[in-house]
Amino acid sequence: MRTEPIASCERDFILNSFAKNVRIDGRGVDEYRDVKIVVGSQFGSALAMVGKTKVFAQISCSLVEPRSARGNAGTVEVDVDMSLMASPAHELDRLGSKGIELTRILELLIRDSNMLDLESLCVRSNRQVWQIHADVHVLDCDAALIDCAVLATVTALAHFRRPEITVQADAVIIHGPEEKMCVPLNIYHMPICVTFGMTDNCEGVVLDPNEREEQCLSGSLVVAVNKRREICALHQSGVLSMRPIIVKSCVEVAIQRAIDISELITSVIRDDALKRSERTGNLEGFAQLIALDVLTSHRCEPNELIAPAIKRISIESLLNENTGSISSAEVININSEKSPLLGEVDVGRTRNMEHDEELMEHLADIIASGTSTAPADLHVDEEMDKVNELLDGIEEEIVELREKEKESTSEASQTNTERSGKEHSGFVNLSAAVKKKKPKK
Repeated sequence: MRTEPIASCERDFILNSFAKNVRIDGRGVDEYRDVKIVVGSQFGSALAMVGKTKVFAQISCSLVEPRSARGNAGTVEVDVDMSLMASPAHELDRLGSKGIELTRILELLIRDSNMLDLESLCVRSNRQVWQIHADVHVLDCDAALIDCAVLATVTALAHFRRPEITVQADAVIIHGPEEKMCVPLNIYHMPICVTFGMTDNCEGVVLDPNEREEQCLSGSLVVAVNKRREICALHQSGVLSMRPIIVKSCVEVAIQRAIDISELITSVIRDDALKRSERTGNLEGFAQLIALDVLTSHRCEPNELIAPAIKRISIESLLNENTGSISSAEVININSEKSPLLGEVDVGRTRNMEHDEELMEHLADIIASGTSTAPADLHVDEEMDKVNELLDGIEEEIVELREKEKESTSEASQTNTERSGKEHSGFVNLSAAVKKKKPKK
């Protein structure tokens, strides 16, 4: 399946927009797309994103026999996978022209430009050496494929750690990461690629063109440089006839871009090493890409990501469950026509007092159990402060309740005394009060 061809009117519109320094995605002709780099939880895995173009690189190693020409140097192998989901122009199990071009450029920059110290990969001269294998998977293609693939591969090589070995007389022992720390690769420089699109007359230069813009251009120039201002490679696609001044200006722009990208790679590797040294928990790796909406087609704002609700048993919920709702029998109506008897008031208040005392004992047990063990973190101290504040509030409520109880008891006793007559003085007898309340037959 081939890509959708571009219409003539759209082609003219895109070319005219270049002359006005305005592009279809809102950028200027001298502006780049956003670049993102994410390393995985396993050493040697990296995902690079240049706009919508996404390339994943995985580095592995194995012990092999060296080449006869260089028996004391390791080898580097590059394998490119042009995934079908990256572009409809890709074919199953076939690289195509773009895949072959990408493979050659990666081999040129990684193996032939002396990026790695291959002699440090020698285990036994002319017998065993380390072979570094780079698997490059194209996940999405929206132009600038060479830039993104080189960026992912270089980042994965900088992030890779080979296992430590012990050479004996008759064998080589490979130690795991739990036995000995892994060894990083010796990297001399980091080549960075920048793509420049050329118009028909090669007078107009467009930085980092996307797929639709690439179809309107007559060709492109890929400049590979490092932060030490060294030109690693120049690759031209299409039939172009450029003036030396244009090539020189493109190289100057690419050098500044290489300095910025190299700092980005260094910061990503440094942050990953810091997280591993602190051992703050499990490394997120590529799992954070789901939250960042990088690997999915659905777009959402950060505030739309809602964490799953987790039910936690807290002191407040425990109090709400224990106290429950107050029944109508425990409600005391003061100065009403049918005021409760003194005995009924005492029973209801006694029940409330017993319930409050049980609650106080329960909270005291919680505090005792919490203080018996040392808190693991600051959350325990915060819970203890909440419990202490809750206890103080309950004590104040109990004191107020007792004062109100005394006042209501005195009022109820005066009311019952007036009803019983002047002959009944002192304390009110419960049986007499109950008899008074019985309706007459």
